[in-house]
Amino acid sequence: MRKLVHHLRGRNPTRAFYRDQKATLTADESVPLIAARTDEDHADQVAERDLVLAALRTLPPRQREVMAWTIDGFRPEQIALELRTTPENVRKSLQRARERLKGMLEAHAQRRYQ
Repeated sequence: MRKLVHHLRGRNPTRAFYRDQKATLTADESVPLIAARTDEDHADQVAERDLVLAALRTLPPRQREVMAWTIDGFRPEQIALELRTTPENVRKSLQRARERLKGMLEAHAQRRYQ
């Protein structure tokens, strides 16, 4: 989990926000303008991050560890060497972790929008 938290701390959430915004051009169409970030957008991002981190904390230790290594950019073969297991076991742990996270996040979304 430390690797994941370290990884998330190093990200710049505003960069992703601005990257995803559609640029509009000025009259001369040479200078892109970017919409300003609102407090509501920031609050949504913080809430989403907290939800994902809470969901990650509920994973079994091995799944959480494999997920953290994967998020840090390691391939199953590399993770297997570090954890002294097989790449197949790593892939299975990753698959189970993703399924569990997906189920938790979908359940939360359904509760929120009903």
